[in-house]
Parts: sequence; C-alpha cells; structure tokens
Amino acid sequence: MDDSRPEDPLGVLSQEILRKLRLATEAETKEDREIICEEVFCDISGQLEQAAKERLHIHHPGPVCFFEVLAPYYYQNNIPADTLLYFCKRLWGLPYLAPTFALLLHRWLLLRREAGGIEQRQKHVNVLMYGSRQLFLGDVQSGIKKFGALFHFLSQEVVLSPNRQHLDELPAQARENVLSVVAAYIPYYHPPGEAKQVLEEFPSPYHTLAEGGHTPGEGADFLVGEVTDTISRVRTEQGLLTYLQVMQEFRA
Repeated sequence: MDDSRPEDPLGVLSQEILRKLRLATEAETKEDREIICEEVFCDISGQLEQAAKERLHIHHPGPVCFFEVLAPYYYQNNIPADTLLYFCKRLWGLPYLAPTFALLLHRWLLLRREAGGIEQRQKHVNVLMYGSRQLFLGDVQSGIKKFGALFHFLSQEVVLSPNRQHLDELPAQARENVLSVVAAYIPYYHPPGEAKQVLEEFPSPYHTLAEGGHTPGEGADFLVGEVTDTISRVRTEQGLLTYLQVMQEFRA
C-alpha cells in the first residue's frame, strides 16, 4: 500500500517532515543541520490538538503525539518510508536524528523483514535502538512517559508477543540489542506487580524458537542484568525508587 495522496492528512504531514529533512541535507553548516533535525524531532514528539485528532479520526481520550500516528503511516507506505530512510542515512550522527529515526520507522523496520534492505538490517536496528534508549532514559530522568507508546510496541509486539516471530527474524546481534533496551526499561514502563510474569516470559537473546528457545524463565538472568546496569544511569529519586521496587519483586 502506497497511498500518500496530498489530500491525505498523514501524507501531508509526512511530506512536511521529508521537506525539512531534505533541507537539512542541503544545509551548508553542521549547525544548520542540527537546528533543522531538532525542529523535526520537536514536531513529531509534540501532541496533537483536539481538532487534529478529529480530522485524523482518533478517538483516544488522552494525549496523542504525532509520532504515534505517523509510525503506522510509514509502516503502511513504503515509498515515504524509503525516502525518510534515505534522508536519515545522509544525516547519521547528528543530535536528534536517532530518536527521530526510532519514533517514525520502528514499525516499518521491525515488522517488515525486507524494509530498508536485508543486508542493512543490523545497522538500521542498532540506530533504532540507540535512539530508543535515549528516549526512554529521557522519560525516566524527567519522570514522564511521553514515549510509552514506543516502549509498548517494542515490548508487546516484538519482545513479548505470543510467537516472537518478529524478534526471531532479526539478526542475532540486533535481536540482543532489542532485548537489551526493552529489558532495561521494563521497571519504568510496565505496570506494578507484573515483574514476576515478565521475568518468566522474557526471552533469551541467544536462542530463537527454531533453536529450542522461548522456554519459561530462560531470559531471567539477562533481564535482571540489564535492569541492574540501568540503575546506575538513573539520576532521579523517583526513578531509583521505581527500579529498586521492581528489583525487590524480582528477588521475591
């Protein structure tokens, strides 16, 4: 499906994002490129106003960010997604680029096996996870869950999905990277009281289903290790309390 007609409001939003990223690639100075990338990130992480939600037929009563409606759009539309990937590649390494890449292309890259090219999948997932880690740590440090929708997708539709198909299709290093990021922020985003269930269900990064993996408790040590490593990066009292509470649940 590649329906990006101008009258499609999401298509119009996508065209504006692509226009700005094109400008960034054409900017003469690194400073100008960084300013434009920051602007794009602010745009897509901003919340839709009520009028925009009505126009897009969004009935969710709570806050909805632009990336939450744009990520499914790119998943369904290969041509804009490919174009976005092209511009991102030309801007690798700039601040705000990896988080923007993660917010917009996570569905496309993780649910479509050939998206962006099989031979480049490892690198694309690495950048995606690098950006995701930045976003999640930012949420923890600020005490909000602005990017909870991205975490929910990674945990529920990839890592803890019933058959783990999309996880198992990833290259080995990419699979471990995805598991590492999700494990690190489970204490912050998962509802209280679910730690024991997650500990039982969390997959090991070392075995796919075809290799005899996905057995109960196989990923427990990996999960606890990632959570322990992440605690040292948490700088807020509330964040630390949240992590320590989950560690107590793990021990129980």
